[in-house]
Amino acid sequence: SVEDNSNAMKANLRVGDIITKIDGKDVKSIDTISNVLKKCKEGDKITLMIVYENGRTYTEREVKVTLN
Repeated sequence: SVEDNSNAMKANLRVGDIITKIDGKDVKSIDTISNVLKKCKEGDKITLMIVYENGRTYTEREVKVTLN
């Protein structure tokens, strides 16, 4: 879920979004995301590549998120 008033919500992330890249690294599993986030601290900015459903197709977009 995306919490109200969170940085994820401010970055317009939605339930169902699929993270395909995090800071330029292809996401093959949740471990990829965990490994990147372990190296981050509060206030760091990360870039996500998101795929989301757009009607009957999928659309890709880049999202920048500040960690808190």
